[in-house]
Amino acid sequence: MIFLNSNDLNRGSAELIEHGFDVQYLNDWIDDDTPKAWVNAWTLSDLDDDSFFDWVQDILDPVGGYVYGVLK
Repeated sequence: MIFLNSNDLNRGSAELIEHGFDVQYLNDWIDDDTPKAWVNAWTLSDLDDDSFFDWVQDILDPVGGYVYGVLK
């Protein structure tokens, strides 16, 4: 996942945690040339891939995040 503005990182991480995700980010995952910040987050779900992607994007939209990719 990516936050296009690293100032949204804490709020976005808190929102993911509230929805049952484990969240990981490192200081070197904050892009030095732009305000972007990358995050790994994971959880267990019974949703299919498309539904899971949509669910996570719905969580991230209000807090400035974007699902960049989903790993199986």
